[in-house]
Amino acid sequence: SNWEALMLAGHLGLNNLSVLVDGNCLGGIACVADCCTLEPLPAKFEAFNFAAHDLNGHDLPALSAALDRAEQAGRPAAFVCRTVKGKGVSFMEGQNVWHYRPPNKEAYDNALAELNGGKAS
Repeated sequence: SNWEALMLAGHLGLNNLSVLVDGNCLGGIACVADCCTLEPLPAKFEAFNFAAHDLNGHDLPALSAALDRAEQAGRPAAFVCRTVKGKGVSFMEGQNVWHYRPPNKEAYDNALAELNGGKAS
């Protein structure tokens, strides 16, 4: 049903619709590439008449600028935001388990300390 909705949005030229995809290469249980072929994802959106953008999802100024220009394309926009799961926290980066497991108090405190440059909050 998601693909059908995307096809319809492209067909109708819904230029006020923007889709952001978190392209962190991880699914709920494994690396996406280990269970299905998703790439080239931007080309799939282009095939559905979307203006597709492939960008660094951690570059917020670039993402914001791209979103600001999106409606000018006259069709829906898709942003494949390439990210690293858990970026900025050494023991979480790229680790699939953090898709579904909440951190305990110690992990939470350690993550905050890393994100705050080594300072506890």
